[in-house]
Amino acid sequence: VGTAYKPALMRGKHSTGRARLGVSIGSDRDEFLGGVHVGYEHNYVTRSGLILFWQAKTDLMINGKDLFRTGLVIGVKFPIK
Repeated sequence: VGTAYKPALMRGKHSTGRARLGVSIGSDRDEFLGGVHVGYEHNYVTRSGLILFWQAKTDLMINGKDLFRTGLVIGVKFPIK
């Protein structure tokens, strides 16, 4: 279970830059896992409606194998109406 707050920092004609602030929690039968997530997300909307995006993020994991995780994500979002 998790939640994210993504306020817009920059708005262009076909792009939006957002900060990403979030928390998540979960467990299995043996352990509890929690995380705090911070990052930046930038979206570009194409003429066809596809959204190209990239994210730079850092996760602080509580009671996990990786304490700090940092990464870059590049992807496509498909518009579904």
